[in-house]
Amino acid sequence: RFAPGGPTVAVVNEDGSFVVSDTTLMAKLLRSAGVDAHRVDPRALGWDGVNLTADGRRFDLVLRDSHEELTVSPGPAACRGLWRALEAGVPRLNPLRDVWFDDKACFALLWDHRAELPPDERAAVEAYVPETVVVEPAGLEQLRDEQGQWVLKPATGYGGFGVVVGPAVTAAAREEALARTKATRTVAQRFAAAGRQAVARVVGEGVTWEEQH
Repeated sequence: RFAPGGPTVAVVNEDGSFVVSDTTLMAKLLRSAGVDAHRVDPRALGWDGVNLTADGRRFDLVLRDSHEELTVSPGPAACRGLWRALEAGVPRLNPLRDVWFDDKACFALLWDHRAELPPDERAAVEAYVPETVVVEPAGLEQLRDEQGQWVLKPATGYGGFGVVVGPAVTAAAREEALARTKATRTVAQRFAAAGRQAVARVVGEGVTWEEQH
């Protein structure tokens, strides 16, 4: 259903979002790979019953950073064009059902059930997913005894907010983090020292690569 040159992709992310640099970079990297992609504020999208457009450009495919534009901010009233387009079946790469996999408890499930996976998939989980547990009251003492070996993360958070890297903080900070698990669903992941790799940065209209953890 796409044109011979491939789809034009709307990378949807609200202006002013704290991850807008990420989605802008995503669109630039897609363009560098030959995909006609553009970051678009969801409020700018209009739907006429046939075409999804913004700034005079027609889009064939929607890629969203999250689902917040349709639920929290700017909200469904401000994003009516996007809502109507998705209801009409405009293709999207991340439908609403994928929100379940935003929960980091999925990593605990993968780890707990890795023996049930085919050998190649089990090897991938063990190589790339740190040992992960959902923090429960019964496990607090072990985490307290081994605090320097674990990283605590809110189960549904993102952007690095609320993450406590055990070996990098004081014992008091680790204890505060454990106390917060009583009110916030939290996962603990076994600490793994980070390597360094090239990471893309947007500089003006260009992209540079810098080594970072």
